[in-house]
Parts: sequence; structure tokens; C-alpha cells
Amino acid sequence: MFLYTHYISSCDKNQIKTAGKNGIAALRAVFVCLAAAVLALILCGCEVSSLSSLRSFSRPYLGEYICEYAQFGDTDLLPKFREIVLSLKDGGEFTLTALPKRGRKVSVSGTYEYSEENGMLTMRARVSGKDRRKDLLLQDGKFVVEHSFAGKKLIMKFKIRGA
Repeated sequence: MFLYTHYISSCDKNQIKTAGKNGIAALRAVFVCLAAAVLALILCGCEVSSLSSLRSFSRPYLGEYICEYAQFGDTDLLPKFREIVLSLKDGGEFTLTALPKRGRKVSVSGTYEYSEENGMLTMRARVSGKDRRKDLLLQDGKFVVEHSFAGKKLIMKFKIRGA
């Protein structure tokens, strides 16, 4: 009987020691993986705050916007143009291009800034020797430009191409 008790107790001890060694090895492996991940983030220059927002990576406001409505006073301008396109490019530059059915292409370039907090698109351009600024609310890939010329209102509605 004594031999039987000794065998069971020695098996229990060996099993516990083995489990203990495997547990420490597993903890050590987890610690090494975590340390490697933190080190990789630090060396790559990534910040956790910038990784938290997928929107900051995708910049959905970039692209081409097609004019779907253009009116100056009582006159509908769209039948006079093949297309009116506003391109927001990476780097903060925009180009507004109007292709009339007759005549030459008209282009205006400038800079823009986009605020993700309030969805405001601020555009700046030099037109006729004067610096112009326009603040536009960009929602769901659409925005409206309103401006007065000689007592008449110009209204243009843009939507992102392909939407």
C-alpha cells in the first residue's frame, strides 16, 4: 500500500511541476509578443490616437465632384456646359473646371482645408486679382456653393462622382 500512495503522490508532484513550467513558458511567450508589438509601433512612428480613426486614413472628401445644379439669377447654367467638375486633390489643392458646349475650357485653382470636427470645407483662390475664401458644409459627399455677383445669386450644387 505504501508503494501505491508514493506512486500517486509522486505523479501528482511531477504533473504539477510540468504544468508550472509550461505555464511560465506560455506567459513568457505572451510577454515577448506584446513587447515586440509595442516596439514595432514605437519604431514605425505610429500613434494610437491616429490609428483609432479610420476616417483620418481614408479621407473620403478627396475626389471629383460633379455639378448637378447651377443657376445664376433666373438662368439655368447647366444646359450651357458639358460638365462642371471640382477636383479635391491630396495635398490641399483643388481645381474647378468648366467645359462649355461652345468656347474654351475655364479653370480655377486654389487651396482647401477640411475640418473633420464640423465637416467644413474651406476653399481659397485668387480670382481677378483678389483673394477669395468660401466656407462650405460637406455632408454625404454633397455641398452647395452660393455667391452673389452684380445683385444676382449664383447657386451650384455638387455631388461626388459615382454617388
